[in-house]
Amino acid sequence: MKYDQNIFSKKLIYVGTLTKVPDRDWKWIREFSNLGWEIIPYSSLANVVGNKYVVKFKNRFCSGSEYDEMRLNLYELCKKENPIWIHFPRPVEFDKLTLTKIKKIVPLVTHYFNDDPFSKKNPIGLYWRFRKALNLFDIHFVYRKINIPEFKNAGAKNIYHVPPMYDNLDILTKKENSKNFIADAAFIGHWENDNRIKFLSKVMNSGLSLIVKGGLWERGTKGTPLDKLQPIKPVFGKEYNYIYSNVVAGICFFSKINRDTFTRRALEIVAIGGVLVCERTEEALSYFEDKKEALFFDTPDELVSNIKLLKENYTLRNNLKEAAFHKLINGKFSINDRAIFINEIIQNKLNNLIKINN
Repeated sequence: MKYDQNIFSKKLIYVGTLTKVPDRDWKWIREFSNLGWEIIPYSSLANVVGNKYVVKFKNRFCSGSEYDEMRLNLYELCKKENPIWIHFPRPVEFDKLTLTKIKKIVPLVTHYFNDDPFSKKNPIGLYWRFRKALNLFDIHFVYRKINIPEFKNAGAKNIYHVPPMYDNLDILTKKENSKNFIADAAFIGHWENDNRIKFLSKVMNSGLSLIVKGGLWERGTKGTPLDKLQPIKPVFGKEYNYIYSNVVAGICFFSKINRDTFTRRALEIVAIGGVLVCERTEEALSYFEDKKEALFFDTPDELVSNIKLLKENYTLRNNLKEAAFHKLINGKFSINDRAIFINEIIQNKLNNLIKINN
């Protein structure tokens, strides 16, 4: 298909929730803008009305008149702005009909899926629209290597791995820690029905002080030592950074629902000047060396042992922190590095489109 003058533009419609807390989109918008793109942000949030059960149903299945209107408005925006590229992070709200119409206007349609759309443990109905529309995207950027063959088996082409990252600006908040820590350990992340309650309960039962923050913890702490920490609420930004950089050990678990073997939390802990104490996986060990740049664990006892070792040996803690931070800033692990990688793929694809158009 031939396109008009937009084939030579640098106009990008970025479609995301655009929430500031947590910020899942504006950091990407910043990076793409720095790479020369004229960004037109579009919010995929739908103003759903009704009682709480109706709202929950509509948001789970991205259905109803409010979502229909949001999708139609995006199509109208594409007609008005005539962008060369439209990019969706985790586009669970968009159906085949909308994307088919958009592709008639926009030369390049891509997504970055940072969840696991093929996990059998996913909430019912959350990703069905995306899986049905998957083949309409020109390029797929995926968070997990495990998803690459699954996308291929679903018929997708042009699949690229864009692994976890940290925000370059986080290192500006890095501060040298004294020995006056606010707690022995911290974990910031959502509750999940896996082993994290067992592990964190062991930490508390061992007499170590613990900070836990995140969502959904009211579901799993009753009858456990963690119930003493309630109410447990999410934290983001400066508070997130402050906690992880001012505890002896920054704990990192991986989501079993998403089949994670690594996550950005591990990089963030290091970036803000914390010490990483992490679940042991092959992928995690490919980023940081055990006992030289971080400490890893398989069992609750090993987790407790690692925290106590750091608490008793400040020199070891400082050496791990500095070695990991040096690895981080001298590698390609930042959102800037990931944006550059995506931009190179996009530019190559657009150059081919221009050749075809000419």
